[in-house]
Amino acid sequence: MSSTSTRASVLSAAIALPLAFFGLLTAGPANAAAAAACPQGVVCFYPQANYQGAVQVKDFTATPGCQSTISARSVINNSSHPVGLYVDNECTQYLDQVEAGGSRASLIAGVVTAE
Repeated sequence: MSSTSTRASVLSAAIALPLAFFGLLTAGPANAAAAAACPQGVVCFYPQANYQGAVQVKDFTATPGCQSTISARSVINNSSHPVGLYVDNECTQYLDQVEAGGSRASLIAGVVTAE
């Protein structure tokens, strides 16, 4: 292999890796469709990562405070308030916070409690 083709291969790999990584961080069509399917003013919890599975919709303005345990691996917050995620029923073991209008495509815990 010539040094020119070796440099071209290395350059291609150097460009492809960050682009592939960036593609994982950006919202794809599935994420946009899930966000559009989650109504305004509520929080949508999905049992699988990347907004897959039967959605559970929670309205925290109607029932504020620590909620019952929800089987969720991804979440979309279409409410106007941040939502805290916890791994216990008492909302003491903090997992993450999803800002208003934010989402998480993959949670590290499969069961969460939210407030």
